[in-house]
Amino acid sequence: SQEIALAKQQELSKRRKLLSHAMKSLNVRERHILTERRLKDEPTTLEALSKEYGVTRERVRQIEVRAFEKVQRAIKGGVIERVNRHDGDAVETVQNIQREPRRIIATKMASLN
Repeated sequence: SQEIALAKQQELSKRRKLLSHAMKSLNVRERHILTERRLKDEPTTLEALSKEYGVTRERVRQIEVRAFEKVQRAIKGGVIERVNRHDGDAVETVQNIQREPRRIIATKMASLN
């Protein structure tokens, strides 16, 4: 129905805003590594990224993990802010984000291209 489609569109819009804000918390290298490792259909190897940045594969992996954690924290922080403003949909958004962080990031990155 139209109501369901509108609700889905509004939820997607909220997620995009949260993710856009969260991605701003990353520096260029973190954003690039996160995109290359988590958002591509065929992720770039740690080896390729380590050569590109002149660091070890382990260091690239650490940067990837840290960047993903930063994005998650920023998204949750944005949702908590909405909860504090008494946005009833925010609790549901947190639950959805916790279940689907990769999908949210992929959706946002696709919308930026």
